[in-house]
Amino acid sequence: MVFQVGRVTFQWAVDRSLLGVRDASSYHEMIIDSVVDTRALLAEFVAMTLFVIMGCGTACANGAFDGATRLIVAFAFGLGILVLAYSIGHHSGGHINCAVTLSLFLGGKVSLFQAIFNFLAQMLGSISGAVILMGIFPCEDDMTTNLGSNIANPGYAWHQVLFAEAIGTFLLCFVVFETAVSTHASCGSNAVVAIGFAVFLAHVFLLPIDGCSINPTRSFGPAVVSHLRGCPNYTEGGLRDLWIFWVGPIIGAMLAALWQYPFSPECYEKIIASNKKIYMTPAGACVCCDNVPDQFLKHNPYQALREQGGNSSHGTTEEPDHFAPPPTAFGQGLKSRAGASGNAYKCFKPACFGCEA
Repeated sequence: MVFQVGRVTFQWAVDRSLLGVRDASSYHEMIIDSVVDTRALLAEFVAMTLFVIMGCGTACANGAFDGATRLIVAFAFGLGILVLAYSIGHHSGGHINCAVTLSLFLGGKVSLFQAIFNFLAQMLGSISGAVILMGIFPCEDDMTTNLGSNIANPGYAWHQVLFAEAIGTFLLCFVVFETAVSTHASCGSNAVVAIGFAVFLAHVFLLPIDGCSINPTRSFGPAVVSHLRGCPNYTEGGLRDLWIFWVGPIIGAMLAALWQYPFSPECYEKIIASNKKIYMTPAGACVCCDNVPDQFLKHNPYQALREQGGNSSHGTTEEPDHFAPPPTAFGQGLKSRAGASGNAYKCFKPACFGCEA
């Protein structure tokens, strides 16, 4: 089913990877893509509705006033993301959070139009989930008195809450990039487990501070609906503090998107393809040799072995086709084509080597 509105084409289902990342040949193609996957929109709407019901509903039923009840609520939100992201990941990527959608857009994994409509679907899901909660928990039965809205604890200044929310959201988005997005990740479809536990950890950290948002769309629905229903025991503050639960997560999402670029597989490929040299720092990290002092630009030890008539540890004095950093230097590392073993060569310090694609 396909229909078009202006320059935007709405299509039911598009080709995706196992973890829901839209296939595209380039960053530019991904960002300007005008096709919006309507199946992804429906999946995000349903998942956000269920997420608010399960997570905020657990808070409404139990409260979050001490260590035991906070742990219950943290598990509800963490397991909620784990279960729902597993369920819809192959349809939409399982964002269920506009901060994650923003971070993936900035990281070049979601197109602008898909991100915008995902956001709208998530907002509608948050409102619908809060409306359903209103029917389940009358005013007198809601232990939070505000459908689980996020409110800054009076013991914390607004900037402390905002900073904490940015950290919690950064944790979540960082884990998303390093497990679900990175082609070098080893966890495959089990990335969702790590993401769910990241949400759990953020809630353990943030529940005493502000009830834990790290998800502006999750905060929006309960805050608006609880304010509109006007319970006599309604706790003020959900709408007043709502801006914090937008600004903090947005900052965290942006930082995670920027941070992921040095760790992306494309970064390794560019380093090798650039024919630049690699130098091992005293800390053990392999970096390009731009602006390295001359005293560190030593001769290639393979050349030294040939001059001395010695043998290398790989059984050859042939210089490798290209030099690869060890796995600890750039994550996965790049496998050397030299030698019978085919293992990655270690950095020789202090030495620089030419790199070839």
